Amino acid sequence: MAHRRRARARGVVLWAIAGFVALQLSMGFAIEGGLWGFRDPWYQHKIVHLRRQWHERTHGDASSSTRLAVMLGSSRTGNGLKGTCFEEEIHAALGERWTIGNIAVQAGGPVLELIEFRRLLAEGIRPDFVLIEVTTWFLAEPVREASVIKSARLSLSDLDCLDQCDLPNRRALRRAWWAEWGLPWYAHRFSILTEVAPILLPSWLQQDWAAGCDRTGWVEVPGPDETTFKSWVALNVNGSFSEACLRHFRPCEPSRKALRAILEECRRRDIPAALVLMPEGSRVRSCYSPAARAGVKAAMTELQTDFGAAVIDGSEWIADDGFSDQIHLLSEGADTCTRRLAQQVATLLRPSAEPGANRGSTHSPGTTQDAALPGVGLATPWSARN
Repeated sequence: MAHRRRARARGVVLWAIAGFVALQLSMGFAIEGGLWGFRDPWYQHKIVHLRRQWHERTHGDASSSTRLAVMLGSSRTGNGLKGTCFEEEIHAALGERWTIGNIAVQAGGPVLELIEFRRLLAEGIRPDFVLIEVTTWFLAEPVREASVIKSARLSLSDLDCLDQCDLPNRRALRRAWWAEWGLPWYAHRFSILTEVAPILLPSWLQQDWAAGCDRTGWVEVPGPDETTFKSWVALNVNGSFSEACLRHFRPCEPSRKALRAILEECRRRDIPAALVLMPEGSRVRSCYSPAARAGVKAAMTELQTDFGAAVIDGSEWIADDGFSDQIHLLSEGADTCTRRLAQQVATLLRPSAEPGANRGSTHSPGTTQDAALPGVGLATPWSARN
């Protein structure tokens, strides 16, 4: 009798272990197979709209074809690019139907931008124009994305981007990825609970930053009552790292390699691209040292020379009351920023533009040529690419 009970107990334990392993493996394969809602919900919330737009583009009426633009970036782009305003402005300027996908993610620097862009291409989505946010503190040492990128949000193919950019902790992230792949229910617990039972998580652990985005991927920032004061408080609390980068600028090689990789992908597929410096508040701009200005200018000039990409400098487009925290735009600020950006993009796309013309020059009023970044248009006009 005792022997039979022990055998039954062993059987229960073995079946429990087998069930646990089966659950872990099935979830691991499901997530790696494209269950983005559990792996990277920020990407999922954006890509679901872009997939719909792409389907309409490729399966809709050819006579009313809509062109597709995408913008890569951080939450600054996520909050600052209003796709509906962009589409209206482009249509008014060119008389063409364009739609835009804002696929920015929180804390997205050049390496994450490369990852997001390659995910799009892997899904068969080929945009007609690519806008790439450039944030100064991601161009500076220390490598900020080394602490921002989390292995749980990466797919196996994403790891190649880390190697290509020589991210300092790429080997540690790869080891962590394999360890977490075997325990997906734990590794992705916050994403899973956010999707199926968000009430069980405090708000600061919920992975729902982009859940309320509109069809173009824009995420609205709630407006503070005292914008200027709260901007300065937020900058003091969260901006010490960025301020140090701006005052003591040293070029960041992984970010440089990532930007070059994105532009190389665009060139290989004959996709026009432009680099965009998003608006910054006066307090952020005051932190720039001469070395930081010179470093960013050198980086942009290199990319313009090697790839013919335009540079759109919108750093001074918005007054301080248009920000929530000196870098993230409120709704009205996003509206103004987007319309000005669309006007500059329309200038780049206009068929009458001549090759080599200075169509990308976007210096803000009151900004000197030495202080601003150089604006150089696309090497080939839009009309010559179609």
